Amino acid sequence: MKNIRGTVAYWADVLQNLLATVKSLGPPTLFLTLSADDCSWPELKMLLTEEKEPDLYFLVNRLQIHHHTNSCKRNNACRFGFPKLPSTQTKILANVNITSPSNQGHFYQTKRSLNYQYVNAYNPDLLMKWRANMDIQMVSGVHGLAYYACSYIAKAEPDDLKHALSKIYEDINSSLHQYTAKKQMHLIGNCILKTRRLSAQEAAARVEHLQLIWSSRTTVFLNTRPKEERFKVLLLKQLRNQLPDNRHFLLKYNRLLH
Repeated sequence: MKNIRGTVAYWADVLQNLLATVKSLGPPTLFLTLSADDCSWPELKMLLTEEKEPDLYFLVNRLQIHHHTNSCKRNNACRFGFPKLPSTQTKILANVNITSPSNQGHFYQTKRSLNYQYVNAYNPDLLMKWRANMDIQMVSGVHGLAYYACSYIAKAEPDDLKHALSKIYEDINSSLHQYTAKKQMHLIGNCILKTRRLSAQEAAARVEHLQLIWSSRTTVFLNTRPKEERFKVLLLKQLRNQLPDNRHFLLKYNRLLH
């Protein structure tokens, strides 16, 4: 099934490649998820309407508040860990088993009051620029990365898919002598493809054979020190002479200034 794009087996194979890269290069520091805001992004709907720029308070209340659903409370407890425990400070948790599934890979607790127990993690600067739902978590190591990746790859499938697969298994078991191994795999695979729910974006990408994943071993250095402590590089004299008269920048642009 891993050769069929978008299936759980396909993404599990992608995860193995990711873990191999991490083993070679080392674990990253952050795990960042950015989701598209289908209902509000005019670029997605091609609507050229004038919009007032929302402030951070509006974005957090609209995009970052968790609301319980049947899928997240399937076992009478929210699988995303909401509501979050309040804390007077951000701190590293002592004696935490980061490999335990019940811990969900978390090894720290962020500062939050009672009013913010249902607010999902976000970065203010990124949220203001992205203007859609996001999630950001510190990565504890290879095990933490594996947990975060798996949580997105193996999201809970709808009940109708489980019921459909159960029926296929029963049909195969009741008439096992009638089906070859190839035919059995064909029935199971066809059931998954016909029953599994897809987002509009993933469905369009698969129909048009667009790229589902992209990865690179390229590294980019970002100086994240406070602005007054960052070092800067002067422009070469010949480059300064090429600037228009109304521009007198003596320093090179960097990624944080763009």
